[in-house]
Amino acid sequence: MAFFGTLLLVFVVLVRPQEFVPFLQSFSLLNALTAAALLGICIEIAMGRHSPPWTPQLPWLAAFVAWCFLVTVRQLGVASGLSEAWAFVGLSAIFMVVVASGARTMARCRVLAALLVTVSIVIACTCIHQSRQPLQCIVIDTSGEGGEHSGEGAPDGRPCDNAYICEQRGQPHTAYACEKVGLFGTFTTGQRVRWRGTLGDPNELSVAVGATLPLLFAFATTTRRKWVAALCLAGSAVALWCIVLTQSRGGQLVVLTVFGFYFIKRYGLAGLLVGSILALPVLVLGGRGGEEAESSSLERIGLLYDGMDMVRSSPMLGIGTGQFGEHTFNGLTAHNSYVLAAAELGLPGSLLWLMLVYTSMKIPWVVATRPPPGLDPSFVPFAMALVVGFAGIAVGIFFLSFCYKAILFVYFGLAGAMYGAVKRECPAFEVRVSGKEIARVAAADAAVLVFVIVYSHIVAGDA
Repeated sequence: MAFFGTLLLVFVVLVRPQEFVPFLQSFSLLNALTAAALLGICIEIAMGRHSPPWTPQLPWLAAFVAWCFLVTVRQLGVASGLSEAWAFVGLSAIFMVVVASGARTMARCRVLAALLVTVSIVIACTCIHQSRQPLQCIVIDTSGEGGEHSGEGAPDGRPCDNAYICEQRGQPHTAYACEKVGLFGTFTTGQRVRWRGTLGDPNELSVAVGATLPLLFAFATTTRRKWVAALCLAGSAVALWCIVLTQSRGGQLVVLTVFGFYFIKRYGLAGLLVGSILALPVLVLGGRGGEEAESSSLERIGLLYDGMDMVRSSPMLGIGTGQFGEHTFNGLTAHNSYVLAAAELGLPGSLLWLMLVYTSMKIPWVVATRPPPGLDPSFVPFAMALVVGFAGIAVGIFFLSFCYKAILFVYFGLAGAMYGAVKRECPAFEVRVSGKEIARVAAADAAVLVFVIVYSHIVAGDA
């Protein structure tokens, strides 16, 4: 029951069926499934099927969540602060705990990885279909917090070449876009493919799809069935084409990181060249150019500059969770997870978040590089796949505000589930974090922020 609830919860978090299935729109589906999954886990623990969950990540998760609530309540007051922190961090933290608790066997970890891969490929196929459709006028929903930038709307069936035509022939005082309409009520943004919810941004979609590539490789190399390997390779091609269609420069770097990591591990520095060649089609075909791309880059530089000013003004306690846009002239967020964490949570909160990332990455790294005696060898490629997936995410989120995203915490949960699965098979298995490691993470965080300060000031000065 607990595992089924976990799978269903992850499916709903990624697919968002309540947004395009009318029957589900009247239910608080996500909240109900979260409660059901937690109930299932409690029942399994009470029945003695599983011990209470524990992973090396949990102390960092608890400290991170507590810090988020603390700094946000300090900034906004008790009622507003608790509400804002819960909206950004609360559910994501619960998703992590649910995944880590509900998939604590090797078989369950594989099934959860297969679900992530399957959902990713289905979404990628939907996006490829979306890219092949003709342009239509979209009536933009301006009632949400994002206004005309909310990304929600409905096609009115009229063909178009640009948004100006839609506005000229449309209803007065109504915002329009001219985009390609896909399945399930989806449509492009700037003719860049996207999905819904947290994957409604093309850049975030490219990172999420790119992070599943290593899992596809793991399934392809560990199966004895040729047709499964062929499906995995076909799925990889679909994922890469979807990333091209997102036109995301961050997605390009994720692909380069994934290929480079594998080939450097196998062939050393010469492997970097091989990996770059294999990633070349995505690097050449993907990404944006021209005035729009230049304008986007300058806008992001300005946000980095503003973010570092926020860090300098409140280095210890930050400005509060979800408050970055309240301190910028255009209401946008940082577009850099490392700057966002430091600005909103202060340097202590930024370190707590990075330690959560670090421990989540260290668990599969230890499994992959120092597998305990008696561990099933077929599990090692999945551990390495998770390491590479985290590496790709860590690069991709340098250009995204991804600190609190549900999908990131699902991957944290998958690392925790892997720890529980290995611990179940090999009770002596441990993953510890030393004081030196914490100091190194803090030093790396400082180095990134210093780089951002120097870079943003140089570029802003040249502009």
